[in-house]
Amino acid sequence: MVTAYHAFIILVGLFLYFYRPKWIFGYWIFIFPIIFPLINVGFLIFDRELFRAMFATTYVAIRNLFLILVAWELFVYKSKLPNLRSIYLAIISISVYMFFHAIIHHPDYFEVWPKTSQIISLVLPLLFYVIRKDLLPTVKTIYICVGVILFLQLVGTIIQLLGYHIYPTFYIPYEVVLENGSSYDDSAMEGMLRGTFPSATDLCDFLAIIYLFVALEFFSRKHFSAKMFSLLTIVIGAIVAVSGIRVALVLISLSFLVCNLIYIKHHMKLFLLSALLVLFGILFLSQLDISSPQSITEYDGINRQVRGLASFVQSKKDEDDDHSTFGLSTYLLENYFIDGFLFGNGRENEGEFAYGNKGVVTLENFHNDALLAYIIVEYGIFGFCLYMFFFSSICSFLKSRVPKEERKKITLCFVAYFLLTIVDAGLFDRLNFTLVFFYSFL
Repeated sequence: MVTAYHAFIILVGLFLYFYRPKWIFGYWIFIFPIIFPLINVGFLIFDRELFRAMFATTYVAIRNLFLILVAWELFVYKSKLPNLRSIYLAIISISVYMFFHAIIHHPDYFEVWPKTSQIISLVLPLLFYVIRKDLLPTVKTIYICVGVILFLQLVGTIIQLLGYHIYPTFYIPYEVVLENGSSYDDSAMEGMLRGTFPSATDLCDFLAIIYLFVALEFFSRKHFSAKMFSLLTIVIGAIVAVSGIRVALVLISLSFLVCNLIYIKHHMKLFLLSALLVLFGILFLSQLDISSPQSITEYDGINRQVRGLASFVQSKKDEDDDHSTFGLSTYLLENYFIDGFLFGNGRENEGEFAYGNKGVVTLENFHNDALLAYIIVEYGIFGFCLYMFFFSSICSFLKSRVPKEERKKITLCFVAYFLLTIVDAGLFDRLNFTLVFFYSFL
């Protein structure tokens, strides 16, 4: 099933490339929020392991699709390789570092391609659309595609608030069993609203990044009327608020305030009102009794948002918070940073308990929910700097493609991605990170 699905993603993409090449963008952006759920519903996929395997192979299939497209352009159509010298150098540097890192730490478990593949996947869409500028979507196409996705997320969120699931998978209880035999119920994650995306994190990170683009354009007076911006703020804000994903809600709030501050001369009154609301919000969170079992609202997602933010403001961590986000990063850095300060610890090959067991949180969770801290303890400061060189090279290239007065927008986008990387995939998100390419080009 997984292999057939993988082939399906590639074959449909190739068909569009040869017969409707302008549709490649729409196809790519619709895979996770539309095509993936349709296939899951159509084939009634209840098995959680199959669901996770298909989710993972989607990224691989998209990478392979763009790899084929770029290779076809270069070797069949004889297109010229774009001049992305610093990006190529960064990819080679990371690959060489991973080669020696593996030799030093675990020569018996030698894997370099997965790390190289990870960063190549991030730049393949960029490479393809630099080669084929004529296939870039129009602004109108972007609006239509994003509008369709937003509408579906609104509908999907309402369906889930009514107690139903978009994916058949989540009607079946799922127990996670660790290598040491301990287990825990994964049903808590099912309470997070995911719209039509495979996970709540993917949904909210997508919405947060789209909102950042919208806020930049509205406050700089480039696009979007006040009515349209207000509507998008309400819709996106509401979906993220009930989803339970705190980092996305914080990023949306920061996007609003920072963009307003940067272009404050156009929106002084709005900034003062917003700052006042934030101040009242912080005062409310600082006084909230988070030890009380009483629900704040009837929506679990909003309760999670408020209690989590209140815990952060009050510098208190409940058991749930301690097993996620900043708690995991603190745990990794406090326990493993000094041991592998320069070149990292290189323990990834040791399995789920390579970096201990923080409650029920093991290697996969550290990698997903504390990625920056994980990179630092696994690959050291040197490896971390090489990764940052890679992303700064992409940032510099994109800034070179826009007018000088617009470059601060690209910088702000990369700061947002960096913040997301603290607790989510962020810079390494093969869907959401790629969005900044199209924002820059258009």
